Amino acid sequence: MSTELTMPKLGLTMKTGKVARWLVAEGACVHQGDEIFEVETDKITNKVESPADGVVHILVPQGEVVEVGTVLGLLGEAGEAVAAPAQGASAPAAAPSGDAEEEGAASPAAAQAAAPAQASGTSWILATPRARALARFLELDLRHVTPTGANGRIREADVVARQDVLSRIAITPLARVLASQAGLDICTLTGSGEGGKIVRADVERALNPEAAQAAPAAAAAAESAAADVRELVLEEAGGASPVRTLSATVDMTACQQLLGDMKRLGAQYKKAAAELDLGLIMALVAARTLAAHPALNAVYGNGRLVRERSVQLALRTMPAGSDALLADAQDKGLLALAADRKAARAGSSTFVLTSFTGSRVERATPSLGAGQAAGLALGAPVQRAVSCNGSLALTLACDVTLGYDARMVTDAEACAFMDALVAAADNPLLLVF
Repeated sequence: MSTELTMPKLGLTMKTGKVARWLVAEGACVHQGDEIFEVETDKITNKVESPADGVVHILVPQGEVVEVGTVLGLLGEAGEAVAAPAQGASAPAAAPSGDAEEEGAASPAAAQAAAPAQASGTSWILATPRARALARFLELDLRHVTPTGANGRIREADVVARQDVLSRIAITPLARVLASQAGLDICTLTGSGEGGKIVRADVERALNPEAAQAAPAAAAAAESAAADVRELVLEEAGGASPVRTLSATVDMTACQQLLGDMKRLGAQYKKAAAELDLGLIMALVAARTLAAHPALNAVYGNGRLVRERSVQLALRTMPAGSDALLADAQDKGLLALAADRKAARAGSSTFVLTSFTGSRVERATPSLGAGQAAGLALGAPVQRAVSCNGSLALTLACDVTLGYDARMVTDAEACAFMDALVAAADNPLLLVF
């Protein structure tokens, strides 16, 4: 196994050092303790001894200024096959440093020395000191930077160009961290989030594509088996609809604040701000929650139970009784849903949300469309007293009631949906961004 010869740290403040002189030739056999090269700093010049016996293979020519820890050469063991430098590299010439490097000037010997470093699988990359410093400041992986300098050297401008590309990629903070830890180039990832944003699942899919392909197949098989059982139950029930209900109280304080902000934003950009209300915000909350709980976004018809992937949400506003179909609601933001509501399109839905926020009805039984597995009813907002740190405080709250067909939805699935719905309504900003 090869031993790496690195630039040593000769002082607490030392960040870079110059390979002043190689004391041995390329391919020379050395013994542990032999002096093999000199390091020059702005304060001292030291000779560095060989850490073991072996054959010297030079990667960085004398005259180069590099950072502490940079691999300068390899020390191969006797009989080990180590990638050798190109012909003529046994007496490497001095290469310019500092500002001259940033202009792209690099000696042929330096370019030849870079090839063995890459072939040996080390992390050493040919780059100017200023490029390395900028990449370290930006926490940017130099392996993903395209070099434009002479002989494949990365320049400061290359790092800036790479950062400019990355800044235009939509990616969640968690996905960015996971990709960085795994050494993935986010430019190669395809986003599945809203608007093509890269999310955690996209990174995990890139790291383990086989598992990502197997997961949908396994989920589809399990879903198909559950659907077959429920279809038999539906047939035996003779079409009766045993609907059960679950109710919860939702603190609408955060939703009310979001509503005010979105109304101002919609008015500023001349969007459908007038269509925004608490009912529409809860439609967004319900659609995003349904996407994660497809058992409640199901429709039974023609002898088959189908769990829909896309949420076709019918928003029914009381007391006016007006209906609006919010198509593919799980993929849209508030202003896009407001535009759909204004258009008042009709069509078949997979779920119905009945909003009584404009009335005095505080609690109601949800409406289920023909063959639908579930539906929601949102009561009028009221001020309620809650205990906070030993004292009473007033908060805006709404009662939300879930109605579900127990032949298609289990009690556990209904309860899990309601827990997720209330949690999302408590912090609706997580659904906006």
